[in-house]
Amino acid sequence: MIFDLDQWRFYLTSPDTSNWTLIGIVFLLLFWGYQFVQLMLMTDEELPGRYDKLIWGVVFVATLPLAPFVFLFWRGAHKEILRRKAEEVFDDT
Repeated sequence: MIFDLDQWRFYLTSPDTSNWTLIGIVFLLLFWGYQFVQLMLMTDEELPGRYDKLIWGVVFVATLPLAPFVFLFWRGAHKEILRRKAEEVFDDT
């Protein structure tokens, strides 16, 4: 079994495991959930491709610890691109 609850329970309650490990896991799960909700709240106009939301959803599920950080950086860069395009439109008029 890939996810053995008894093994995790032993790992998290053993005296060798610091509280920082548990705090890190909880932080990661909360951050993952927050970024996933931000993805789901994005409109189709904010995403450049037709299947981007579906692709990001698969990436979030497949790469649990990495995806929220990648999405955070992508979203920041994408907002900057959209801002520059909006400035070009207003500057041309």
